[in-house]
Amino acid sequence: MKSKDKATFLDALEELEKEKGIDRLELIERLKSGLLAAYKKDFNDQENISVDIDMVTGDVKMFAEKNIIEDMVKFYDPTIEIPLSKAKEYKKRIKVGDVIRIELNADEFRRNAIQRTKSIIVQYVREKEKEAINNKLSQVEGKLVNLTVKRIEPNGNLYLDMNGLDLTILKKELTEVDNFEVGDRFVGYIRSVNLTGKFPKVDLTRTDDRLVSKLLEREIPEIQSGLIEIKNVAREAGVKTKVAIYTEDPNVDLIGSCIGRDGVRINAILNELKGEKVELIEWNPDLRLFVKNALSPAELVSIEIVRNNEEIIAKVEVEPSQLTLAIGKKGVNTKLAGKLCKLRVNLEAYGEENDGEEEKREEQE
Repeated sequence: MKSKDKATFLDALEELEKEKGIDRLELIERLKSGLLAAYKKDFNDQENISVDIDMVTGDVKMFAEKNIIEDMVKFYDPTIEIPLSKAKEYKKRIKVGDVIRIELNADEFRRNAIQRTKSIIVQYVREKEKEAINNKLSQVEGKLVNLTVKRIEPNGNLYLDMNGLDLTILKKELTEVDNFEVGDRFVGYIRSVNLTGKFPKVDLTRTDDRLVSKLLEREIPEIQSGLIEIKNVAREAGVKTKVAIYTEDPNVDLIGSCIGRDGVRINAILNELKGEKVELIEWNPDLRLFVKNALSPAELVSIEIVRNNEEIIAKVEVEPSQLTLAIGKKGVNTKLAGKLCKLRVNLEAYGEENDGEEEKREEQE
């Protein structure tokens, strides 16, 4: 390489180290391997060749390494062996058994070295960038991530920035209350990351129940520490979420700790959910009490737990005036209560015919 090219080459290595965090020594070793493979392909792939790159001058030199043998040996492999007398033409103070490095006249190869070097560096940088991206993504699997909207497609998909990485969230993974514009910031949940293909696949969502769980963990230290446990989450994304929480410590204000002073903790969560309602339900090992809590704020008359093979059914009676409240808009309250308690809820109006009330409940759902 010419002096100017050598200087540019060394400057490029230094810039890569600063901007992309790529170790120069590691890159030099990659360059040596690449140049060595290229030389052997173009010239003699049988010789024992090594490459030196001077980190001060940028000089690239090729050497043939040969074992020194006795002059009297008639048959030998010239690609890896050299008689003593011939070896002394390159270096005087040597002996049989030494290894001599003979610099090769690789002018023709050097003329192509710049292009070869460029190709090797580009390939190596791409590999390191992919490795860095994969490392970042593997660390956020199953976690909340902060996102910024870069572009909105006509089909509703969002192109996002996550700490310098480009991600996409599909419209179906947004809730009905998610209405974002370019530049908006919000949180998402990464369900899974697949790094086995040519390009990483990131399953990013705002509809998963675990988004709410992770928001609660982030905003409420008692949940993060394990003092308060999330037993289950039932969610109708964009509409309402019920969260069953529990603590073994009788001195802990279970609901109050989650709400926070002046509602600061729960409000931070509601803001991230764009107004989706979140109800905190006290978990109880007694299914009757748990169902009662889950159907709040409706006041119940009676609860009977029935087991039909593997199915669990909660037969619940409420005052007629409380039936609509217990069912909720479009049946959401009953649906989420059942999902939270892992059973089926049958609501009946107290004092009225069951069949008629069952029909009324189904119509409202």
